Amino acid sequence: MQTRPDHKWILVGHSLGGYLSLEMIHQHKELISGCFMINSHLHMDTENKKRVRNKQIRLIEKRGLKAYLRVFYNNIDPINAHKWQKEFGPNLNKRMVLDHLAYMRDREVNFDSIRDFSRDKYLGIIHAKDDNIISNKNVFSKLSRLSQAQIQVIPGGHLSPLNQVDACAKALPKMWPHLSFLLA
Repeated sequence: MQTRPDHKWILVGHSLGGYLSLEMIHQHKELISGCFMINSHLHMDTENKKRVRNKQIRLIEKRGLKAYLRVFYNNIDPINAHKWQKEFGPNLNKRMVLDHLAYMRDREVNFDSIRDFSRDKYLGIIHAKDDNIISNKNVFSKLSRLSQAQIQVIPGGHLSPLNQVDACAKALPKMWPHLSFLLA
């Protein structure tokens, strides 16, 4: 983004990618014209969620990444858990997952920065109705305090970009009609 400051960027992030998009808005909102978050939200972790992330970190440190991923994939998609473990597990490393969990636990959402961004730029949230990782209350609670923002609710769970590709692909242009995305 910094190497092409003449471009206006549109961010599309799933889960942790959505949280990272919010951080980009905070740091470089002048370079961004829109942001879409899929199965993410505008809140920091609660104290209980931070305790859960600490337990996850301890599990990885004590029993290894495979043990954690077995539980993780089964919690977010029991039907496809084995498939996701087999497909994505080999590409992950322990340090990367530990860093992601620590980032999500420790991140601080600057809601004022997000609200300022939404005054003249667009924020869209795509929320899978069966996503049990992110509560509906958290997703909807701050939306009314933003100027240009909306939520599209789609079927599926946390891994909706994988399990509900068509629904995700249709939601984006509904929110911003001149955009066209190919999800592959």
